[in-house]
Amino acid sequence: MKIAIWTDILRVGNTAKALLGYPTQKPLALLDHIIKASSNPGDMVLGPFCGCATALVAADRLGRQWAAGIDLSPLAIKLVNDRIIEERGAMGRPHRSGYPAQAHRPGPSAQLALIATASTASRRASVQAAAPISSSG
Repeated sequence: MKIAIWTDILRVGNTAKALLGYPTQKPLALLDHIIKASSNPGDMVLGPFCGCATALVAADRLGRQWAAGIDLSPLAIKLVNDRIIEERGAMGRPHRSGYPAQAHRPGPSAQLALIATASTASRRASVQAAAPISSSG
């Protein structure tokens, strides 16, 4: 069995661009390696415990679909919204499905936040949570 040792992964820096303010933020290079090793272009990636959307950004940059980012934290919801807007531009370009990313809190007792939209060849999924994503914040 061949073992891969990744030596190009540095800690998340303390620059404003790299450090987004989420306590368990992972380096983008780490998620790049994991997604490349476990999926192919066009595959669907799920981001459970998505934090500040590092897995979603890596998946998008690597040509993977991503269905949802899931997190309980209101800070995570804000960071994911902000990061996706920054990554895709102020107009919030839609994900591959052609549907714009949206957010909607499922109900007063619900604690789960699902963010974004995506499609597969066989179906379209629209997963929603939190407040509408807008470029105005």
